[in-house]
Amino acid sequence: MKLKNVKRGQFVKVKSTASAFAHKYVGAYGTVLSVEDASYTGTLTVQVRFPDGGTDWGNHTDIKPIKL
Repeated sequence: MKLKNVKRGQFVKVKSTASAFAHKYVGAYGTVLSVEDASYTGTLTVQVRFPDGGTDWGNHTDIKPIKL
């Protein structure tokens, strides 16, 4: 997923091939809490909140949008 397409509040799924998210969240669904600016050069670009109440930072390429 491109960083410019990621929005706060968006429902997403962490891809099974994700390497930046914690192992327990691989394949999990969650809601985007925050997104870094396009000028940010690091790898952890999105923060996602999961149903268990946990949050994790990961890379925007490791998530895909889910339509409800």
